[in-house]
Amino acid sequence: MAGIERLLKSQAPLRWLFTGDSITHGCRHTSGYRDYVQHFEERLRSELGRSRDHVIKTAISGYISKNILDDIEWNILQHNPHFISIMLGMNDAKHPLENFDRDYTRILDILAEKTEAMVVLHTPNPAIPGSEPLREPSLPIIAEKIREFGQKRGLTVVDHRNLWEKAWDKDPALIQLWMNDSQHPNGKGHKVFANLTFKTLGIWDQESRCCRLLDE
Repeated sequence: MAGIERLLKSQAPLRWLFTGDSITHGCRHTSGYRDYVQHFEERLRSELGRSRDHVIKTAISGYISKNILDDIEWNILQHNPHFISIMLGMNDAKHPLENFDRDYTRILDILAEKTEAMVVLHTPNPAIPGSEPLREPSLPIIAEKIREFGQKRGLTVVDHRNLWEKAWDKDPALIQLWMNDSQHPNGKGHKVFANLTFKTLGIWDQESRCCRLLDE
């Protein structure tokens, strides 16, 4: 994880940007608990001592990849970020898959052309089985496509879907424990998001209060 190590060693303050849809937006479904971006900010600015860094969230409820693409100057580029996190796909799953492929590809092309940021991709969590007939067929395909983007472009992928599927298979009760509705994680689900993000980025520490899993 040379990219994240380089950023964390920087003496200059940095800008960390998170974009996506309602899941990253964290609106309503967390019931007042922190979303995963807020957990990341606490880990970074408090526990890791980078208090002058800015954590910027530009995710908007209802967004698909096309919205980010059309709004990319305001949503991402104007902030000149050093780190860009993208979690999309839950809403794209209701639209033709070729649209997601085209628009997501173009987003990554623009970021490669116009920024030097470390770009991190996230697969979306699964929907509750049987609850989203319009989304469910496309969500695993989108997750696999995001993994392919990461592999081909040398980008880090935080694979939430893989972790959640395995966890739900082992303990189906977690479906209700981590979800607020059929597709949106609740506060506990966002803590699971945060922990996997920390582990994938190499900033997990068992002694950290931000990294401890769920309720103590």
